[in-house]
Amino acid sequence: MQAKRILVLGHSNIGDICSDLSVVAPLSRAFPGAKISLLTSPRLESFARGCRGIDEVLVFDRHGRDKGFIRQFALVLSLRRRRFDLVVVLKASLMFIFLGARKVWRVSKKDIGRDRHMIAVYMDLLNRHGVPAVHQAVDFAFSAEETRFAENFLLERRIPPGACLVGLSPFANWGLKCWPAEKWNELAEVLSGKHGMFPVLFGKAAGDAFSEATLKRLSNRIISAVDRCSLRRSAALIARCRVFISCDSGLAYIADSLGIPCVTLSGPTNTDCYYPYLSPALRVKSRQPPACAPCMKPTDNCILDDKGVPYCMGGISVKDVLEKLLAAVSG
Repeated sequence: MQAKRILVLGHSNIGDICSDLSVVAPLSRAFPGAKISLLTSPRLESFARGCRGIDEVLVFDRHGRDKGFIRQFALVLSLRRRRFDLVVVLKASLMFIFLGARKVWRVSKKDIGRDRHMIAVYMDLLNRHGVPAVHQAVDFAFSAEETRFAENFLLERRIPPGACLVGLSPFANWGLKCWPAEKWNELAEVLSGKHGMFPVLFGKAAGDAFSEATLKRLSNRIISAVDRCSLRRSAALIARCRVFISCDSGLAYIADSLGIPCVTLSGPTNTDCYYPYLSPALRVKSRQPPACAPCMKPTDNCILDDKGVPYCMGGISVKDVLEKLLAAVSG
């Protein structure tokens, strides 16, 4: 089939949108000259614009401008007027029914969250429709200002050119997925002291009581970019890292989408379907995980140790994380 106008119905959070971007390059190759539009949330609009191959980012502001049936209906009408030839549906949404597209390719509900990584599901979807698809790092374009920010950040902290920069992301949107601050401190000390590397903290702590408490316990000797970067600036700085180490967080998926080896610390997360896709061998779990892991249980049902840390995360050793990191560096 020929398609001149393609719409990708994407997600509204960081981790999922990084997976969504995996379909852009295969679609661009299969339909040269086609205009590819992506629908996402307002907070990810700017980030998604950085992906080469996306010609237009459209916004669905579910909790603001497009809140309520009448406004959502108006949005659907505006999309319908664009007369898309192909709509690629990557999430559980029935919006495509009203868009009047000639063709619709959609992920089936049974494929979502069924012990398969969503990127693998997306690649299968494209291949099923005759689009050759094997996921590679996303081709991301940084602005001159973002590039200067990353360069100045390293220069101001006297990090020499060619130094081994290691990103550390200790925060997550769910406290049970976080590794103890003391272990981050120990890891950073070993990296900078014994191995001559430069660990840098990433993430957002402002406004989150748990993250704020974690930040206070992290060593002030670690170079920090916490609460100092926009999402795109963070990505520009992450792109300078040799390895990225993270709990299951949005920044881990940004690092992975940029092709940066990502060591992921996983406790309550189901690592069969949630992990940085390009770094499957760098997942780290406790050597003695509790019987309840992985889980998606609320906090009051979690088995905690005497320090209030979930056994599944507290059981991950610095030694095991360091082993994966060194393997990534040497690889």
